Amino acid sequence: MNDDQRTDTFTAPIDDRYFDNCTAGATHEYGSVTGTQDEIVDFSSRYDPQSVHVDPVAAERGPFGRPVAGGWHTSP
Repeated sequence: MNDDQRTDTFTAPIDDRYFDNCTAGATHEYGSVTGTQDEIVDFSSRYDPQSVHVDPVAAERGPFGRPVAGGWHTSP
């Protein structure tokens, strides 16, 4: 994402940001991380132990047809 695609910027420093500093619908890019299936299963086993995250056989029968990382993987 370049500066033209960004819809909002924070005016408060990162150590002084609160929910009120967020604008609904704003987008920000923070980079990306690639994880292995083993890392996803390990993390999910501890924090989000749903079958779509930790059991490849059960995940195949789920809505995605394969194992997927949980939403907690997106929290900073």
